[in-house]
Amino acid sequence: MKRTRQWDVHKATVLASLFYFVHSAAKACIFPFLTLYFRQLGLPAPHTGVIMGTKQVIYMVGAPLLSYLAGHYEKRRVLIICSLLCSIGSGLLLILVPPADREAWTKNCSSRLASPVQASASGVTQASLLSITSRPQAHEDNTFSADRQIQVTRPSDVITLTLVSHLLDDMATHHMATQKATILLEGNGNKALLKEELSSGNYEVKNSPGNDSDSQQNLQPVIYRPQRSLDSENHSKYAFTDFQSFFALDAQHQMFFLVLIVVVLWEVSTAPLEWTVDDSLYEYMDCVDAADRYNRRWMWGHVGAACSACGVGFLVSSLGCFLGGRMPRSAVHFYGYAGLMTIALLVGAFLPAYIKQQQQQSSKGLKALELISGDGRALLYASTAFLVGAAGANIENFLFWQMQDRGSSQSYMGMSVSIALASELFMSFFGDRVLRYFGQSSVVTLGLACMSIQCLYYSFLWSPWAVLPIQILSAFSSGTLWLALRKQCDSLATPGMERSIQRVFHLLSLGLGAAVGSFASGFIVSRFSLSILYRAVSVTLLLWTTIFASLQIWLPQKKKMNYSRLLAMDNSERSDSDTDQERDWLVKAMKDERGGIER
Repeated sequence: MKRTRQWDVHKATVLASLFYFVHSAAKACIFPFLTLYFRQLGLPAPHTGVIMGTKQVIYMVGAPLLSYLAGHYEKRRVLIICSLLCSIGSGLLLILVPPADREAWTKNCSSRLASPVQASASGVTQASLLSITSRPQAHEDNTFSADRQIQVTRPSDVITLTLVSHLLDDMATHHMATQKATILLEGNGNKALLKEELSSGNYEVKNSPGNDSDSQQNLQPVIYRPQRSLDSENHSKYAFTDFQSFFALDAQHQMFFLVLIVVVLWEVSTAPLEWTVDDSLYEYMDCVDAADRYNRRWMWGHVGAACSACGVGFLVSSLGCFLGGRMPRSAVHFYGYAGLMTIALLVGAFLPAYIKQQQQQSSKGLKALELISGDGRALLYASTAFLVGAAGANIENFLFWQMQDRGSSQSYMGMSVSIALASELFMSFFGDRVLRYFGQSSVVTLGLACMSIQCLYYSFLWSPWAVLPIQILSAFSSGTLWLALRKQCDSLATPGMERSIQRVFHLLSLGLGAAVGSFASGFIVSRFSLSILYRAVSVTLLLWTTIFASLQIWLPQKKKMNYSRLLAMDNSERSDSDTDQERDWLVKAMKDERGGIER
């Protein structure tokens, strides 16, 4: 005789709460600080935006696809364990990527520890001119040696420039040293100050004839590019390493693609984790009629993230620039992430993994899209979710850059994340009352206005701690705003479609919207500045707030019947007469709704 399966709801709830606490703590340990780490490596804002945008695109595609396949083939527990293991390895792999200039990184870190220094707002690293000497010399051959001396055959003065390049790095030896370039200029004894941005492996030197008085104004470079030969011996003559000659890229772009590959592997391994755990927990709770406990799972995640972000920020700020003389202190973020994910792995191995026999996740997703596209008010809320995701990506990706430019340490950065999460958690206890009192549209309008005020405030930061007070507005810009969007999903959904519609809104915001915002923000920062970025986002949100409030007046509001609540009634506690009356009321309500649609 087959043994009856035992359901332990309390144990499942405790394990799920512990998993969300540890997993959210692990994410908060590294992901808020990830773009700051990219800046320390030497990546400019456009590269950072492309990496983060690619990460969000992978999440948008991988999360629903891989979680569906895991449920379809009944391999959810295997996927959870493999995802946790691969995420640990991928996170630690990113530490192996060397910075573009280790010496400049050390000097920058030391200067920040001594006194706050405002960094470049654009995040674009340029070469630094250190010394200029001159000596007469003439040669009759053109050479390009390993010490990066370029000699042009012309009777000229020789100007020796010592450059510290942030854009060139020996990827094989990880050795950063000063770079010497010897440039011979044509002229009659003119000495000019040359500033050369080394954005590639080619060197450009130009000169145009002119008199002594206006030599600096007329100095125009004549391009000298070393010709690359197909012969392996000649080709290695112009390359620093075999690795660089194979890809024919400068060190900065090599580092960009290296980081991009690691982040792609990292996101592929972590994208389906939360969705798979959510599906397992929801189906387990739904089978024992305890779905209300599933809805409270995110609270423990907020608590863990708030504690982790604040703790790791204070820990990193208290350390020196390097651990053990070589390892940067930013590695603490990755080791903390790996340690917490290891604990999550131990907890995840015991999570309930119940799978229903009949699953129609793909058809539910298509039906959710049909429900949203067929309702004008739902389309308006979906557009709002997209815009909120794009604005949120701008805040998350480059807020710490703005704070660093104002002299903020990572302790202030971690505190800003913790205050925002604590505000959202506090408002969740009053969110239902706020919605009942003001209504969904008013709460969404208030949330958009608060986010616009936050972005405008970010553009005028004046001190390291200035960001902390404004984070309290996250209670409305993130907390009640998303609560109103979820309520709109519930009012739109038919029985059993609530989670599917919520996930469509989730992907529109944190997937598509965040990806578009990340791609655009990186180039805006590079072209203008961080302050201009936040002011532009603020104006955009303010305009959409006005449009959203205006359209609420014109869009018809249909009264939806809550079929889920009606079907959840306990028919056993009603008499036959009550059942007949309820059935008559249901038939009448459905006829009224059908008649309203026909009209």
